[in-house]
Amino acid sequence: MGGWQRLIPNGVVAAYFRVEKLLKVGIRGTHSAQALTSGKNMQIQILPALSDNYMYLLIDEKSREAAIVDPVAPDTVIKAVADAKVNLTTVLTTHHHWDHAGGNKDLI
Repeated sequence: MGGWQRLIPNGVVAAYFRVEKLLKVGIRGTHSAQALTSGKNMQIQILPALSDNYMYLLIDEKSREAAIVDPVAPDTVIKAVADAKVNLTTVLTTHHHWDHAGGNKDLI
């Protein structure tokens, strides 16, 4: 480590960057914002979940069928499906942890 890096404790540097981010994006940051991106024949709607996760609604534009990835918040999924006017046909879960699979039973 160089000269000045040895003079500043790691915790101070980490705190500086946390405060800088807080000042730029606020307490909630951009986590609560939904986003929509489109490909050639597909839309991907990014849905915030819990305080630090996301779910992904994958929409086939031609068939209007959709899949949801990691549906931990089923009420949010149901609203997004209704708003998009699609038919939810598939539930995909990346792994078994509750914060990814917690809403599976409610959607099946």
